[in-house]
Amino acid sequence: MDPAARRDSAGERARTPDRPSPTVRLAVHDGDERVRITVTDDGPGMPEWERAVIREGEETPLFDGTGVGLWTLDWLVTRLGGGMTIAENEGRGTTVTLVLPRH
Repeated sequence: MDPAARRDSAGERARTPDRPSPTVRLAVHDGDERVRITVTDDGPGMPEWERAVIREGEETPLFDGTGVGLWTLDWLVTRLGGGMTIAENEGRGTTVTLVLPRH
């Protein structure tokens, strides 16, 4: 995926009418046994119910599909032997952290 497409994809989650150009930060820590990738935005944050849908791996009747990409990413990272966490930054954005084993 080219860098512009990655940036557009990451920024889409944080984009709102009152903040059309969110800031998205990407950090990679390359350890001996694991690689940690952290993506942080300064958008409106992700509600707890949406984080729960991703964590529990099942849709609710009210789920509108806005987190399907993260749900798929969590499934894939888990299949690879890693893990994913999603944390809200006190209403000022969301941080998604992926931890993957080095093979």
